[in-house]
Amino acid sequence: MTFTSLLVLVSRLCTIIIEGKDMAVRIKFDYYHLKIDRKRARLSDQGQVFFGNISLSALCKELMGFFQNNPTEFTNNGKQVLSLKDGKKWIKWVNITYDEKKKFYKLLFTYNDIEVDPRILEDRSNNVLTQDIPDQHGQRTLLHIVFKPDSRHNEANVSIQYIQGLSKEYLLRLFIKLTELSYSDLENWVAVDPMTNKDIKTKPVVELLPVTSSEIIDAVNNGFLRDIFFAQRSESPSKFDTVNHLKEEHKTLSIKVEKNDSFFKKAKEEDLFDWIKSVRKNRSSVFKDEPQTFLIVQDPQTKSDVKHEFLEDSITGFRKKAYLNWEDREVGTHDLLKSENPKSIPQFFSKMIENFK
Repeated sequence: MTFTSLLVLVSRLCTIIIEGKDMAVRIKFDYYHLKIDRKRARLSDQGQVFFGNISLSALCKELMGFFQNNPTEFTNNGKQVLSLKDGKKWIKWVNITYDEKKKFYKLLFTYNDIEVDPRILEDRSNNVLTQDIPDQHGQRTLLHIVFKPDSRHNEANVSIQYIQGLSKEYLLRLFIKLTELSYSDLENWVAVDPMTNKDIKTKPVVELLPVTSSEIIDAVNNGFLRDIFFAQRSESPSKFDTVNHLKEEHKTLSIKVEKNDSFFKKAKEEDLFDWIKSVRKNRSSVFKDEPQTFLIVQDPQTKSDVKHEFLEDSITGFRKKAYLNWEDREVGTHDLLKSENPKSIPQFFSKMIENFK
């Protein structure tokens, strides 16, 4: 290896280390559309399944009321609302506040984990949110959530601070528990079956749908959409395939779009989604079942074409999110992280709220 090659290698290693550290210390906030409905507890072959959604505005008011009316339940660093993995992980609800000026609800939780690797506990220099669990082995992580009750359908109405290990399944279970806590009276979960006129039991069911960032709309408006692409894998069904050891067939269809067309220049999110669904329906005869759908979008910087899957409510790679970088953190943010009692970080809430737009 030449001296020049060695310098290049060292430079690349340094870049990887720096980038890795940056990823470890910056905070990500994801945006979703949260939907809560009342669903029949025991499904039947016939009859109504859903019995009316619970609006986010109504849920937030009930949560605020519960918090204000039960102060003693929130002592000892919060009320435990969810136990996970046989009690080895749990989530505590610390507080809720309402921003009357901006019309947002701000909630603080802690995600507690006693299964965490001891080596991680020894060195948290790159982790910006974790603290010791008082009087116990393990660590707790501050979890900030913001609700925006007045959002329209498919718009972001909740922002959730990303925590490694806190899966979407856990988040869904958390929102179900909060709903059950807020609507604890049994009468809230009794509905009348319109076919039998009998009372039936219902339960909360939650959907947490990712929303699309405006970046994809900007890209389409600026002429960077290249193709719409469909793909489907299926078992090879014919006798010829079986005899000739053919197992799977992969059908694809790529359709070029008209560059700089006035439709794409003016398209909004709902226009783009309706267009994708319409084209897919028109080409449905090509495939046995509904194919995977992708948009081929040119990267404005690298000029390379990138494939982004369309998932009915969002487009991968263009999901709405926000970041707070290490160098942008305020002094007060550092100080709050040292608190023995979990306290919300105003800078996090501000970042989450300002990026709903």
